[in-house]
Amino acid sequence: MNRSKSLLRRALGVAGAATLGLAGVVAFAAPASAHNSEVVGVPVCDTASGDWVVTWTVNSIAPAGVKNFRLVEVSHTPADTALEGIAVTEGDGYPLPVGKPITATQKVPAGTTSASLSVRSKWENTYEESKAVTGKVKFRGTCEKDSPKPDFTATSDCSGDVVVTVTNSKKARAAADFEIVGKAGFSEKVTVKPGEDATVTVPAKSAGEIKVLVDGKQLKETVKWTLPENCEVPSLASKSDCDTLTIEVTNPKGGTPLTFTFTPAEGVAKTLDVAPGETKSVVYGGEKAKEVVVSAPDFEPETVAWEKPDNCGGGGGSLAKTGMKISVAVGGALVLLAAGAVLFVIARRRRVTFTA
Repeated sequence: MNRSKSLLRRALGVAGAATLGLAGVVAFAAPASAHNSEVVGVPVCDTASGDWVVTWTVNSIAPAGVKNFRLVEVSHTPADTALEGIAVTEGDGYPLPVGKPITATQKVPAGTTSASLSVRSKWENTYEESKAVTGKVKFRGTCEKDSPKPDFTATSDCSGDVVVTVTNSKKARAAADFEIVGKAGFSEKVTVKPGEDATVTVPAKSAGEIKVLVDGKQLKETVKWTLPENCEVPSLASKSDCDTLTIEVTNPKGGTPLTFTFTPAEGVAKTLDVAPGETKSVVYGGEKAKEVVVSAPDFEPETVAWEKPDNCGGGGGSLAKTGMKISVAVGGALVLLAAGAVLFVIARRRRVTFTA
């Protein structure tokens, strides 16, 4: 009977010790399993810079009663990118509150495929993570900077002005800042939103050289005014009689003012300022009429010779008119996409042919 009681007491003692031991393990392990860090990243394309920006959120989880922690390790990839808002805790304290997320941002160049953030924490009850917790993100699609898609066309008119039409494609993701620069100090700026256009008229005095700039950089080639094919051209007329040579110049309406110089073989040169829609003439007689050189800006000089009529002794003939024959040498060309025409750059002066 006594032996049975003794065996029973021993069994109860072993069971009690085992129970206490297990309770101790549970008591020790429970706080440990309740400590952990969480790292989550959300990537967004920053269209202002064309870079990926990852917003990282770090959460600290701990048992009840553990209110603060510290970061003993922080690292990220790509390692050469900027990470702001999170760092290893300095000093020996525990300044970071449990339950309050830490937000950090990482800027990653476009073309990068992934990024990561790793942290390792230690809590004020001295529990410390044995290895870092890592959050990862993958970048999908493309990240591009908002940018304009500018273009322009240039159309010359018969008055000598050039109308520059600037456009910004519907596919553009930013407004385009244009500056149209011409000669004689001409400059005009205009901002065009995506899918819109604007026109700028460069006056004749400034249209000899036109540049279109976008954000300070020249867009396409320099262009110049050139005579449109549909413009009326000045006409010349000449008449020889037995004693004189008459030369007449007509400037059509809608043209530009012209100054012609008439230089005879002998004597003083004469000039005629011919306004649009106006006709003027000069008359030479005697030996001076044998040869007269006519010149004007933008035209090659041409010699007009007096020819004695067969019927001298009778009345003179009428003025024989002819249009000015213009030959333009092409030094370069700008394809006018919107107008469907071609703007040619004048490489040499136009040639005028006189017909007597």
